[in-house]
Amino acid sequence: MTRTNTLFTLAMAALLSLSACHKTEEAKPEATPEPAEAAQQAPKTEVPAKPAESAPDNADAPKAAQSLYDFTVKSWDGKDVSLKDYAGKVVLVVNTATACGFTPQYDGLEALYQKYHEKGLEILDFPCNQFGQQAPGTDQEIHDFRANEYKVSFPQFAKIDVNGENADPFYRYLVSLKGFAGFDPASKLTPILDEMLTKSHPDYKETPDIKWNFTKFLFDREGKFVDRYEPTTTPEGLDAKIAGLL
Repeated sequence: MTRTNTLFTLAMAALLSLSACHKTEEAKPEATPEPAEAAQQAPKTEVPAKPAESAPDNADAPKAAQSLYDFTVKSWDGKDVSLKDYAGKVVLVVNTATACGFTPQYDGLEALYQKYHEKGLEILDFPCNQFGQQAPGTDQEIHDFRANEYKVSFPQFAKIDVNGENADPFYRYLVSLKGFAGFDPASKLTPILDEMLTKSHPDYKETPDIKWNFTKFLFDREGKFVDRYEPTTTPEGLDAKIAGLL
């Protein structure tokens, strides 16, 4: 209980710090708050959040991709990994950061992994530095941080962009499956995120791009998309859903 409270306090402090930075920048003419700017580096997407059949026709995206298993990604140490390797598993995909208010969710994710890995759960970690520059390290440094600070053992992949013209094709596919799912109104962090994002992108709720670190996508054992969960949905909140899929 003490560790949980401490982690939540750190989470609040980190996001409040970002909010304070936002207010300082607001005093400059035409300035855009740094955290929100980082979260919205990509050009505004004009396509509303719809299922995959209504995804934007992006010439750079792999049009042949029809499922999770069509992709090959890079591991943190530079190896090619086919997502076919996870066929028959329940898969949770998450974009992470090492210096974010949501970073303590590593604890909850590792707890899920320890509880359900032998039953068929895989958690795929894709670090990203686009949101507040909160994953600044190299892949090796991120790997060491996960291991030393949170004892994380689930797979880590190479740091990528998840939004914008340099977005990884896998993440272009993910956001085509379902747009923004909405922040949890019960979370104390929701008002802070909403304020930051609204200031730079008033219609952010209508676009499908990733909004912040620790957005999650869940797939069943057949590789079929189940749902998207925003950062305010905790790993603990996914326990029952994952158990049902297993």
